[in-house]
Amino acid sequence: MKTFFTLLQKSLNPTESVIYPDDSDYWRNLHSRLSSNDSSHLVFFYIGNCFFKFGKTKADESPLNERIHIKMREFRDFVHNVFIQSEIQKKFIDVFCQSQRQYYAFSKLACIWKIRHTKIKVDCDMCMNPIDRSKTSHIVIYQEGAGYIFRLSDLIHIINNALSHSPNFFAESMVPRNPYTNLEFGISTLYEIYWAVRASKYRIPQLFQYYYECDFDVDRFIFEHESSIRDYHIDDYVKNTNVTELLPKIRKMINVMDQKKVLRIHKDFPPQILVDVMRPYLKLYLHNIYSLAYTDKKFSCYYKLKMKMRDFIEFNPSFGRRIMVPQLHHMIPNFARPPTFHNPHYNESFNTKHIHYDYSDLHKLVHTYTSYNVMVEEEGPPVSLEDPYHSPESDSDDERDNSEEIVISDVE
Repeated sequence: MKTFFTLLQKSLNPTESVIYPDDSDYWRNLHSRLSSNDSSHLVFFYIGNCFFKFGKTKADESPLNERIHIKMREFRDFVHNVFIQSEIQKKFIDVFCQSQRQYYAFSKLACIWKIRHTKIKVDCDMCMNPIDRSKTSHIVIYQEGAGYIFRLSDLIHIINNALSHSPNFFAESMVPRNPYTNLEFGISTLYEIYWAVRASKYRIPQLFQYYYECDFDVDRFIFEHESSIRDYHIDDYVKNTNVTELLPKIRKMINVMDQKKVLRIHKDFPPQILVDVMRPYLKLYLHNIYSLAYTDKKFSCYYKLKMKMRDFIEFNPSFGRRIMVPQLHHMIPNFARPPTFHNPHYNESFNTKHIHYDYSDLHKLVHTYTSYNVMVEEEGPPVSLEDPYHSPESDSDDERDNSEEIVISDVE
C-alpha cells in the first residue's frame, strides 16, 4: 500500500520527497507543504486517515483485503464530504485516479515479469499425462512463485466438487483449491478460469456461473443458491457413489414405493446389477426427500417415481428372484425305481429382466402428475416420503429377504 501512497504524493509534486505518518518529521513537513497546492491537504489527510484506520504503524502489515476496503471507503468519505469545496474535491479525484492508473500499470508490469521468470512446476493433467500446450485447452495458474498447468476439464471437475460439497445433503460449499498445494484459488485466478472456460468449447457449469454472479463470495453463493447446490449434489451422488453406499437406500426405496410387496429382491442378488438398474429411480426418490426446490417439482418427482415403479413391476414382477434350474446330466438314476431320481444338481441364476428406463417421457409426466394424483387418491392416500429411514415393521428388509420365493424351472 505504501507504493500507492508514494504515487499519490508524486502526482502532487514529483520533486518533493515522500513522507509518511510513521516518520518523526511528518507533521513538520506536512505543515510546510499544505500551501503549495489546494488539494494537497486533502491528499495528506487522506493518507493520514488510512494509516490511522489500518491500526498499525506500517500499512503493509494489514491484510490486503482490509487495506483495499479502507482505502476505497476513505476515498468515498472524502468525495462525499459536504464541507469540502467542489473544485478541491475534483482536483483530489483527478490526483487519486491518476495514481490508481499508475499503480495498476506497475502491478501489471510486475505480474508480467513474474510470469516470464516463473518455472512451471506441474505440466501434466490429473491423470499424470503430459499436457500438449499446442493442442489441449489448458490454463496456467501461478501460485507461490510456481506455475501449474491444468486442463480446463480438470478445473471444471475440481470447481464443481468444491461448490457442490454437501455432507449429508447440507450445502457447505468450499472455495476451489489447487490440488497440488491445497491453497485456495484467489479471486483473480477464478476470474481467469471463468473467462478461459467461457472462451473454450466447454459449457460453463451452472454452479460456476452462479458463483461468478455472486462475485466469488462463498457465503453469498450458499445463501442465494442452496437449492441448486443440493439438486446438483443429489445428481452427482447417485451417479458417482459406490455400490456399497447406495444399496441400502435402494432397498429402502423399494420397501417404500412397492406397497403391495410384489418385488422380492433376493439377498444374494448381484448388488452391481441392482444399483445400475435402480439409479434413475433412486435419483427421483432422493429429489423428493431432500430437494429444496418449489413444491410442484418435489411432488412431480414423487409421481414420476410412482408411475415408473408401477411400470417396472408390471413389466416383470419376478425381478430380483433367484432361479434354480436342475441339471439332468448330473442326476444319478435309481434302477430299482426308474421313474425317480435323487441328488439333483442345480444351476443358480437370478431374474434380471427389467424395463428400460425411458428418459424421453419425463417432460410429459411433469404435466400429467396432477391427473395421476386424482387416480392415486381413489386408490388411497400417497405414501409419505418425508423420512426415508422409517417404515412400518411389515416393510422391513428382513421380512422381504425371509419371504423370498425360489423359482425352480423344470427342463422340458
